Amino acid sequence: MELVTNVITSPSAQRLLLLVHGYGADERDLGGLLTYLDPEGRFATVLPRGPVAAPGSPGFSWFDLGAEGFDKAGFDSALDALDARGQGEEPLDLAVPVASSAEPGTTGECALRGGSTTT
Repeated sequence: MELVTNVITSPSAQRLLLLVHGYGADERDLGGLLTYLDPEGRFATVLPRGPVAAPGSPGFSWFDLGAEGFDKAGFDSALDALDARGQGEEPLDLAVPVASSAEPGTTGECALRGGSTTT
């Protein structure tokens, strides 16, 4: 799954920040928060768009909320696409080293999938 992604960065960026929008929004909705979240421009910010058009709205979502309810497979597929972006499988053109003290994808994946980071 390929994600439309907006990247906002500065020459002084040292870290990576991933902002994920909610239902019915898109990748541009969270950009206005950067003046508050990162006034010094220390982050290269990645703003991906959910892959599913949200019915009844001009925006998008990360999974389908159809008549059958929550689409678990679609949700897992969207998480996999976000993980791929974060682990370089779909590289972003950033001049910022992406490093973490945790295993790649563990914190976000566990938080979104309802798991635990403790072993």
